Amino acid sequence: MSDRRRALGRYVAFGIVAGAAILAVVVIRRTVQHPQTDDAVVMADTIGVVLNYRITVLPWFYVQPDIQGIINPGAAHQFGDALVLGLQFGRPF
Repeated sequence: MSDRRRALGRYVAFGIVAGAAILAVVVIRRTVQHPQTDDAVVMADTIGVVLNYRITVLPWFYVQPDIQGIINPGAAHQFGDALVLGLQFGRPF
């Protein structure tokens, strides 16, 4: 009898917008289907948290720094948690 399992995935996301600030949380659940019972078994969750804030420097130019936290990346327990810093520049249209 084969011990092959089919990987399934689901995600849940929510966000809060307050003025120029955005807070978003994403949870990605990795499940595996049991080969004999077809029940879904939860293997692990990946959680991502994003916070950014748009700063209008000039009427035609903005800067948007953001910070992202990734907990249990890949839902595999192989990698450590990550903190990612970003910076965007833009022009509103």
